[in-house]
Amino acid sequence: MTDRPRDTDLGMMTGSIKFFSKDRGFGFLIADDGRDVFFHFTGLQKDQDQNDLKPGASVTFRLWKQNGPNVKGSALKATSVSVTHLA
Repeated sequence: MTDRPRDTDLGMMTGSIKFFSKDRGFGFLIADDGRDVFFHFTGLQKDQDQNDLKPGASVTFRLWKQNGPNVKGSALKATSVSVTHLA
């Protein structure tokens, strides 16, 4: 039996909200280096209000490279998402 590939922690990053759908529970960030990053509402810091997730709001987040045979797209996801400046 082989071990399941683990996601790679790429460290803390800064960026801004590109899109967030409260109804669907996910969105995308634009990292300061230009990469699009997926995030799910479960990746928000506990004290964050989903109503603050407006396009252009500045954020900090932990960036992960997803690994494994079923990974699609850019394979980048964000956790520990925190709004630092409202749009």
